[in-house]
Amino acid sequence: MAWREFIIKITLLFFGIFTSLAIAEIGLRLIPESKMAFDRPVLFYLPEHSSNLRGLPKNLPPKAEGTIRIFVVGDSFTFSPHLQLYDTLPSRLEWLFNLNSQQPKVEIINYGFSGSNTARQTGLVKDAITNGADLIVHQINLNDTEKAPLDRKIFLKNFSVPDHSEHWYGSFKLITLISNQIYKWLIAKRTLNYYRALYQENSETYQNFKNALAEIRDICGKHSTPLLAVIFPLISNKLDENYPFLEYHKKIQAELEFLKVNYIDLLETFKNIPSDRLTVLPGKDAHPNEIANGLAADAIYRKLHNLAFLPKEIFAKTVYSERVGERAPRIKNLENAYKK
Repeated sequence: MAWREFIIKITLLFFGIFTSLAIAEIGLRLIPESKMAFDRPVLFYLPEHSSNLRGLPKNLPPKAEGTIRIFVVGDSFTFSPHLQLYDTLPSRLEWLFNLNSQQPKVEIINYGFSGSNTARQTGLVKDAITNGADLIVHQINLNDTEKAPLDRKIFLKNFSVPDHSEHWYGSFKLITLISNQIYKWLIAKRTLNYYRALYQENSETYQNFKNALAEIRDICGKHSTPLLAVIFPLISNKLDENYPFLEYHKKIQAELEFLKVNYIDLLETFKNIPSDRLTVLPGKDAHPNEIANGLAADAIYRKLHNLAFLPKEIFAKTVYSERVGERAPRIKNLENAYKK
């Protein structure tokens, strides 16, 4: 009798679990799938004589007399994949610096090379100065401490959610949902461990990174070329008080302060903005989109105004506090406005 009751209870238990899972699966299937249209350009337009996807000729022409030439040196964040040239960080900056009718022309050169780290960027800085740089804006990403870009196969295996449709369980929405959450948790842990290893004080990668920062500082100092470092956060993460990579921002900041290099950290600029609003292909490609580049350009522009590296005449003289409808209050105290 006892065995019979036990078997009944076990059967009811499994039946209850199965029924619950079946109801959950049916419920997930009843939720309509959100279908979002692809919102990136279909064609990309470049100047006629471009020799690369940064829109630059094979050899930069000599700087015209009276022109101010600024180079933004960095990696793929500066290059800005999936965007038209006018939505990249350098192009947004160039627009901001050419708003006045009576001012020198300002050229902003996109020296963002995908896969480059800080060590390789020392050569780019040298080349920029050879080509007449009046200012170097050095974009720093947290993975610039890498000796080389992470192999794509390793990245896909360890840092991306697999395509479940290739497996037998791929047709089950509940299993796929649970599997995705497990993979996201694992990826978050692996990413933290990966950056922890990159920023170990005595690691070869971190020492190379620090040496490269010092070399860039020395190259610019030797030629009396102003330098501004720009630190980008990992914008695919939550950029709130729980942002998991803050300690590495602080390490970079401390090193730049030790080297007496002016910098701006965009973590504060992007704080509490959802990653889907900042990344170019949410969930697929974590490079900055046009919104992120616009915010970054504005923050860098105001920082440069306050540093006084450049003549005041190239900074906008007509500034408003808002742009809604046909009327808005024009700002009269520009010094205070640029310090915000």
